[in-house]
Amino acid sequence: MTFAPFVIKITSVNKRGFTLIELLIVVSILGILAVIALVMNPLEQIQRSKDVAVIMTAEQTYTAFQRSQSFNQFPLSTSYTGVQLASEEGQEILDKLESTKEIKSSFSNREQMDDVYLTYNEPEDKMILCFKLKSNAYKTPFYSTYTSDGQLQENCTPGTCFACLFDEEYQPIPSVEPSSSPTPSPSPSPSFSPSPTPIQATGWLRADTSNNCNEFCATKSLTCSNTPSSCPAYCGSTSGYAQIEATWATWYSSPIDPVTKETCWGSGSCSTSFQWKPLWAYNARCCCR
Repeated sequence: MTFAPFVIKITSVNKRGFTLIELLIVVSILGILAVIALVMNPLEQIQRSKDVAVIMTAEQTYTAFQRSQSFNQFPLSTSYTGVQLASEEGQEILDKLESTKEIKSSFSNREQMDDVYLTYNEPEDKMILCFKLKSNAYKTPFYSTYTSDGQLQENCTPGTCFACLFDEEYQPIPSVEPSSSPTPSPSPSPSFSPSPTPIQATGWLRADTSNNCNEFCATKSLTCSNTPSSCPAYCGSTSGYAQIEATWATWYSSPIDPVTKETCWGSGSCSTSFQWKPLWAYNARCCCR
């Protein structure tokens, strides 16, 4: 019986020591997980991916309007101020753009249209597209300092800060016919209304049949050209695969699309099959002369 207290004491000490170690391990794991959560910030990652989708949607919409202008089919004839493209009025605007076959109805119904706002000044023929950015990576003074209709504001409150696409960021296609010698530093006009000068060609036509380019051009009493630069080079933007015609992209040494400032991946020549069919636009183009 004299050994009982000693045995009980040892057992009690051993039990308390094991519990302390276990607690330290749990606290350490929780600390590590907390640090990882702070670094990764999953909500920020989600917001950033949503911002990228909104930016791409705004860029593609802007480029579609520019393409319709280059084909003399610009769909807007009245002014608009800060119209949300997801609204009833905004959907009417997109329906007009869809009538030019530059976008599909599925594009008009994108959820990102909730965050895109259009302003168009008809007398000045100037368009502005503004959009909300929600992630910390994009909500900086450089990006989000405008109202929904493109007015600069010094101090914007949450929910009123917008980033905008202006003519200054998206220079139109130069209307000056290039000389025989490439000019390394052209000066595009800042106007939103480009008027490309035809260069001895009817130009790119939007194919509306299932025929190949040879057959399609024949329906227009024209011939599909295989000669490089017969039609203006047709270039694409890496963001969203938006595509737009560029007047002689070889004007630039790269060559670079003067509108999107992206490297031109079009050859400027025509084959017997459809060319330049983007992921979201309506039909392909053929170089018909």
